Amino acid sequence: MSQIGFVIITHTAPEQIVRLIRTVNLVYANPPIVLHHDFDQSPLLISLPANVQVVRPHISTRWCGYSVVQATLAALALLYASPAKPDWFALLSGACYPTKPAKAVISDLENGGFDAHMDYHLIDPSHLDSELQCEWYRRYYSLKFGLAKLDRRALPPFIAKLTSPYSKNHTRCYAGSEWFTGNRRVAEYILGSKEQYSWLAKHLQGRHCPDETYFQTVVCNAPAFRLSKNNYRFIDWSSGAAHPKTLETDDLESILGSSAHFARKFAPDSRVLNRLDDYLEIRHS
Repeated sequence: MSQIGFVIITHTAPEQIVRLIRTVNLVYANPPIVLHHDFDQSPLLISLPANVQVVRPHISTRWCGYSVVQATLAALALLYASPAKPDWFALLSGACYPTKPAKAVISDLENGGFDAHMDYHLIDPSHLDSELQCEWYRRYYSLKFGLAKLDRRALPPFIAKLTSPYSKNHTRCYAGSEWFTGNRRVAEYILGSKEQYSWLAKHLQGRHCPDETYFQTVVCNAPAFRLSKNNYRFIDWSSGAAHPKTLETDDLESILGSSAHFARKFAPDSRVLNRLDDYLEIRHS
């Protein structure tokens, strides 16, 4: 059976991080895990299992900043620097939690025929079909004047298509949820293409939520990969807020009825986590 490794990006709630790691270890039989924790935002004075590596030195992260991309790249590099390179990797936050047994997850990945399971949407300036696509367009095609009130001014679509860094580098812009699963080939391509996409890293500096476009743009422009738009994550954006809904016990039926391998986000002391443990047939000692 294939092995899946985990990249976990965290900055707060140490007890929740510990519970997530313990659960992942119980469900996936102590898989390779790399944790990037922002120690500047909260201490993590705990003893971690031997299968968990921690990115050192850590990167100081900011919500929706390019530092989140840098932290993810650093953690992914550490995961695949070891001799036991996992067949698959899953990117999680500290507020994520497993929702399916490992056997079912591995079966989905092995039998799906895809290299990555990623929420992605093409951001074509001349075909913006939803408000979310328009928002991504404003984020990633906007002009930078150095003033907050002016930096969100986007180029007219017909000009953007001709003059943006994407056009100059013969690359299409994609965006979507930053939480995804990919195989070893995808991981190695992401890590090996950092120099090729240095222009993208520069372009995204100071822009809002670059973690929702960097990986999509890199992976979706690689024609060798077969991609599924099902990222196997249960995330409820129905509130329309800047953050997804915090999941509760009332959401359990919907979570378990979905195809999702993981769900987010959960409060550290949420009772629904105990219900998920029951479903996964695990017991924390």
